Amino acid sequence: MQWSEQLEEEQDFFDLIVMEVLNRPKTGASGKINDKLYIREERCIFERKTLCNGKIRLLLPSEIETGQFGGVVEIYPSNFFPEEYVFTNRNSGFVCMLTEQQGNLEESLERWKAAMEETQETIVFYDTKACQLAGRTFGRVTIKGYDREERQCYSYVFITNLGTEQFIGIIGCFADDAAIWENVSEQIMESMEYLK
Repeated sequence: MQWSEQLEEEQDFFDLIVMEVLNRPKTGASGKINDKLYIREERCIFERKTLCNGKIRLLLPSEIETGQFGGVVEIYPSNFFPEEYVFTNRNSGFVCMLTEQQGNLEESLERWKAAMEETQETIVFYDTKACQLAGRTFGRVTIKGYDREERQCYSYVFITNLGTEQFIGIIGCFADDAAIWENVSEQIMESMEYLK
């Protein structure tokens, strides 16, 4: 089943949330991002706003429609490691960090799948793409997880070096309902132990 078909079938249960990181932010002397970028994928719209300290704010589709921005996801380059990005949510704090870890993508995905099965979650979709991050090309694998009890869908994003399939890290987890952010972020941190 195509993702677009599945989206129509389950649209009452969740909003599709997809993230695309294109390039390192272009900053001027003031440290502010110079450009504004709109990213459209399926029915999602993300707005990259001009913020200080190299921070990018990504607005979720439901937030754009309702004007309520309580669940804004933010991505920003680490002050200590230029190649490292941190993803946070205003309601839950730290979620996950992109780090250059050693590991095989296939093995990592199997461990992640096992961790999800232990918590009785369901993987509903794999999405593989190439993406640009920090001026380099990586492979991206998105797993759509669906929490049937909460009737929510959220995404786990894996990044690998193209060609070598070296596992880089999980760079995001996105849930439409802020109420389950804490639970999901805890699962990420626990599952990161599997991937070390």
